[in-house]
Amino acid sequence: MNSAQLLPSLRDLYSRLPEMYDLEPWELQSALFVLGYTEDLASEAEIAAAVEVARTDWPRNGGRPHDRLMYQTEGSDAA
Repeated sequence: MNSAQLLPSLRDLYSRLPEMYDLEPWELQSALFVLGYTEDLASEAEIAAAVEVARTDWPRNGGRPHDRLMYQTEGSDAA
């Protein structure tokens, strides 16, 4: 699996589990495998390359995904 194939998996992982956003590539390696996103352990270099691209997506959406959730209050208009 290469970094281009990992990118959709990381985007999905970040959207479903925002707490994974700050993990390092070596931590994501086992998380992706255990959660069924990969059939075997992807290399840290490939994960790091995909992480760089995936993390650039979030600022366009108003910051890291969990930042938006953390600052929402009751009655606030969730984007």
